[in-house]
Amino acid sequence: MNPLIIKLGGVLLDSEEALERLFSALVNYRESHQRPLVIVHGGGLRGG
Repeated sequence: MNPLIIKLGGVLLDSEEALERLFSALVNYRESHQRPLVIVHGGGLRGG
């Protein structure tokens, strides 16, 4: 099965509240879907 790939970057990584909401949504997603998740960094300043 192909994974769901989620690319994170920019303002989202600087917002604790946004990250909490995203990961809460991902937990809910995983409870009802069997598709694996892959989370990658989108690059930019934090990418090194």
